[in-house]
Amino acid sequence: EIGTSLVLTDIYYLESAELFAVCYAEATPADSWNGGLIFLRPSGEKVYRLELPFVPTYVIRQ
Repeated sequence: EIGTSLVLTDIYYLESAELFAVCYAEATPADSWNGGLIFLRPSGEKVYRLELPFVPTYVIRQ
């Protein structure tokens, strides 16, 4: 579980790593937003979560 008020800003499947990269924004109790990136396996298992000082809007595709 990540939080209560999430907005997904982008999702991209990284085929070479077999992971989904999910960008998100999360509302905080202080009426501000936190941002981050989560890597998930296709099964839904969370592999890694990175909190960022900004709200990411897309995953760079290479």
